Amino acid sequence: MNRVRRIKCDEARPSCYRCTSTGRICDGYEQESPAVRDAAMRRKGKRLLMPQQRVIDCPGIIIAPHQIRSSSSMPLIDGQTFNFFREHTLHGILGCFDSSHLESLVLQLSHHETSVRHAAVAVGAMHRSMRGKCPSLQIDSYIEPANSFAVHEYVQSLNDLRKRLNDPKDSEFEHIALVTCLLFICFEMLQGNRPGAVAHLRMGLRILLTSSSPSIYLESDTGKVWLHDRSRSCISDIEKLADTYARLDYESTMFGEQSPVLTLVSPRDKIGPSPETPTTFMDIADARKSLEILSNAVYRLRGELLHLAAREMGNEAYGDWAVRYCVAYSSIRTVDLSEHMSLLQQQACLSFSLERWTSAFRVLSNGLGHHDARPLILLEMQRFYIYFLLCTLRDTHEEACDLFNSNFQRMVDLGNQFVDATSNKHASSGPQLTFTLESGIIPSLYLVAMKCRVSKIRHDAITLLNRTQCQEGMWEGSLIARFVAEAAKMEEEAADAEGGGTYKCSLYIPKSARFSDVVVAMSETPGYGRLICARYAHESTGGLEISEKTFQF
Repeated sequence: MNRVRRIKCDEARPSCYRCTSTGRICDGYEQESPAVRDAAMRRKGKRLLMPQQRVIDCPGIIIAPHQIRSSSSMPLIDGQTFNFFREHTLHGILGCFDSSHLESLVLQLSHHETSVRHAAVAVGAMHRSMRGKCPSLQIDSYIEPANSFAVHEYVQSLNDLRKRLNDPKDSEFEHIALVTCLLFICFEMLQGNRPGAVAHLRMGLRILLTSSSPSIYLESDTGKVWLHDRSRSCISDIEKLADTYARLDYESTMFGEQSPVLTLVSPRDKIGPSPETPTTFMDIADARKSLEILSNAVYRLRGELLHLAAREMGNEAYGDWAVRYCVAYSSIRTVDLSEHMSLLQQQACLSFSLERWTSAFRVLSNGLGHHDARPLILLEMQRFYIYFLLCTLRDTHEEACDLFNSNFQRMVDLGNQFVDATSNKHASSGPQLTFTLESGIIPSLYLVAMKCRVSKIRHDAITLLNRTQCQEGMWEGSLIARFVAEAAKMEEEAADAEGGGTYKCSLYIPKSARFSDVVVAMSETPGYGRLICARYAHESTGGLEISEKTFQF
């Protein structure tokens, strides 16, 4: 199951025109900045922010008192936007999980680092402009003044960051670059530019892997990151940032990245076919960290299968990138593993570890009493997503999904509880949350809407996707709802045709009408979406069949 993708980088050198023409970077901060700045500024009056067509020891930094600059000393529009960023964007950036370390680090750096401050203002301006909107569905022919201002601040931040990069003696550059890069990721997410967000993520991971910080538990040659032990009294800023980047790293595999760059390891892990899962958790943060390690391992396993599938495909012609992408992911299910039996062993071990995690999580949940339920809901939904993905990696028969119908209903119930709890919390404590850096409930609702063939559950999930007003990283609920509703309609129409017009009287979609994999993409025509669907024709040839549909939102 794969997400919204867009037209690839045109690979022009030294910079991709599709990126520079909108004031964005192209996978690196090394190129000269005037061309980027000029390209962004000379297109005033045009929509610069249309989504791209195709779907990344402990004290920290000391602030000298004379370097502190409060928002009140900024120009008026900068100060107002920075205050919005601080009070609305930054506070909710990690949703219902504790983000105090990230908040304090960003605010600390923004007072004396111009690249961080300009990036924060750019993100605040974009968030204020896009709040409550679905970025990828905005097809206006003009650019709003707030967005023009946001682009200007973004370009300024990029220029300032490059100046720091040119100073080989800059000991603070890693902290500054990682925080600024994280804000750039937010900026691209808020305008629906997934390739841009992934490009910044790659740059952040590159900085992280070459970090000179002695306090980070990281092997740059293998990409292994030991997530910090929370029992330690002091944890470095780099380690805290590594946690956030690690989550974004494996989440990027939902949007076209083949496999996570990092390998997450717990301090208690032994090297083996799968991570070691504890029998008990100290708290929600401990459970979350354990699930992150398991999720990372599942996506790395899928990445290995994808590599083998792509190698088997070779250079055969499968149409454009979207069709080839769909065929590659579908081929994971049938790729020959006779010489790779360790991958099947790894799949079984990870399944056992996730079951063990579930048992430990259930004990933790029962012992928390009246604790805020939202983090628990998120972890349960995220666990189900990764568990379903793992269990069905090799299934070509879609009837296997029917075994999860009770779980699908549970996900819809939890999703409703989460939306209601979030609305109630913000009704009493502040504005509605409209953006988080990382994914929340949308991926699991997407899974239910795509894979559940019980009509009521499926359409309840679609309705709930439309209700989610919060953009979760690269996931836009309203956009996803339109795609899955169309995919469901295609299956239902096929079932209706096969049954002679009787489907509407039945809740069962026959296997011959079910898709195994669906790639969703934005059409080159504004306002249109594209679905590329695969299914295994067991009732006839047994081979993979590909169908495609372009539809208007």
